[in-house]
Amino acid sequence: MRQEVKQLPRKLKWGFLALLILVSLGSIGLYKGYDTIENNPKFCQSCHIMEGPFQKWQMGPHHLVNCHTCHKQSKLDSLHQVWMTVTQRPKEVVHHPNLDHKVCAQCHLSNDPQWKLVSDTAGHKVHFEKLGIECLDCHRKGIHEIVRPVDVCETCHADKFERKDKMAFVHCLQCHNFLAKDQDLIPTSAVCKNCHDKIQTTKPHPPYKQGMECVTCHKPHEM
Repeated sequence: MRQEVKQLPRKLKWGFLALLILVSLGSIGLYKGYDTIENNPKFCQSCHIMEGPFQKWQMGPHHLVNCHTCHKQSKLDSLHQVWMTVTQRPKEVVHHPNLDHKVCAQCHLSNDPQWKLVSDTAGHKVHFEKLGIECLDCHRKGIHEIVRPVDVCETCHADKFERKDKMAFVHCLQCHNFLAKDQDLIPTSAVCKNCHDKIQTTKPHPPYKQGMECVTCHKPHEM
């Protein structure tokens, strides 16, 4: 004899269906919330103390880079940061993931043509490879907004900015080609001639030996 299959009561079936829909919607909501927190920079803007940094980021050179591409931390640290922000309402950013050159290297040493590639460049050979200066020691101000490089250079080279003569108006990078790959950071005579060939003067330049560099005689940073 065939055994009759007992069917679930209609109310129970609708209950299971409703539960399935709620679980699905909840899962979608949780995923969207997680995706917003991890991948939408506007989530960072929702905190009142991030309004200033967010505006600087929008105007800066990294405005297409997601916050968490650079600011990486564990989920536990992220939850702790949210908890401290909600419960203590700080007036300034008090905790951020530490950034070192490895974070910058993932783009700027990646051989990806959309980024400025700094490997083997004159300025980085001296400052990073030789002296071991961290990226943020120079670029901290320029990460969220564009800052004139002269402001950064003066942090360590303040003695070079005391000049009041004709060279005082010249920007550091006009002479020191920081991103050059085929020359040293010290300017060659060809660099000097880029400007001085255009300057009209009635004083003839004294004779000099073929191949002699301008800096052999001229010391532009000395008073």
